[in-house]
Amino acid sequence: MGSRHGMRLVIVILLSCSISVVPVSGGSIIVGSAISGSNARVGQQNLRPGGTILNGDSLRVSDGNALVGVGNGSRMTFGQNTIASFQRESNGITTVLDHGTVDFFHPATETSRVRLQIADVFVVPASGFETTGQIAMTGDTLVVMTTQGSLRVEGGGVSREIAQGKMITQHSQAAAAPQISATTARPAFVHDLKIAGLAIIGAVGLGLLINHLINTNAQTECEALKQFNPPSSVLPANCR
Repeated sequence: MGSRHGMRLVIVILLSCSISVVPVSGGSIIVGSAISGSNARVGQQNLRPGGTILNGDSLRVSDGNALVGVGNGSRMTFGQNTIASFQRESNGITTVLDHGTVDFFHPATETSRVRLQIADVFVVPASGFETTGQIAMTGDTLVVMTTQGSLRVEGGGVSREIAQGKMITQHSQAAAAPQISATTARPAFVHDLKIAGLAIIGAVGLGLLINHLINTNAQTECEALKQFNPPSSVLPANCR
């Protein structure tokens, strides 16, 4: 009886340890989930609603779009011809945009850090405010526009706030020396941040271009969210 009781105790302890370890290790690699999309792939698989996005996953959107939820309520709609990847860090989630467009929503209740990285620049929503904005990386030009709340652009030790209704453009700088690498060199925007700052502009033509790029994405996001029939107070302002 004594040996049987001892064996049973060992089994219980082992099961308890395994149960306590699984959620921690599983949660540490989960970034978010796919909400809707078309003509998009996560890794080698077609994007499907409800699919889990893991740390290190890459997203490729061809002639379509993809709506992804990350963190505790943040959402990103990726437009046509967009490539991005996801990284879970100790204090939040970073979405690395290679090129394309992103329509970004960050709720006021989000407590974890959610940010976008484009080359050597980070775009971070202000905490405590519902924030929406658009980011476009096409060719050598980066455009960041805030439609609600506030976004902060950081790079090279410099930080600038982009208030609601404002927009900035940044142009990448050519490398000073040849890049001996098998991969394409990432563009650098730090020079613009240090020398020219973040020039807020009202270029109507550029604004129309960005609106054209994101208009379809915003409509897709609203349609997907309304399928869940949430209270109107939960929806972002542009979907109500």
